[in-house]
Amino acid sequence: RGDGRGPAVTKFFLDARSLEHPEPLEKAISILRDLKSDGYLYMLHRKQPLPLIALAKEHSLTHLAFRDERDEWH
Repeated sequence: RGDGRGPAVTKFFLDARSLEHPEPLEKAISILRDLKSDGYLYMLHRKQPLPLIALAKEHSLTHLAFRDERDEWH
């Protein structure tokens, strides 16, 4: 980037709070399939996305998950 902030990264945002099973996982997998090394998936969900976390671990992907004060998962 040349501005001293490091390399540019691309955020792919998925708001899955209103989606019904299995849509959140299907959409997340679709994004992950097309993800380049400079990108990441940021998902909001009303539940802890355990299947997605398991998939990330299985494929040695770095992942973070936390629940906020509104009981939403990031």
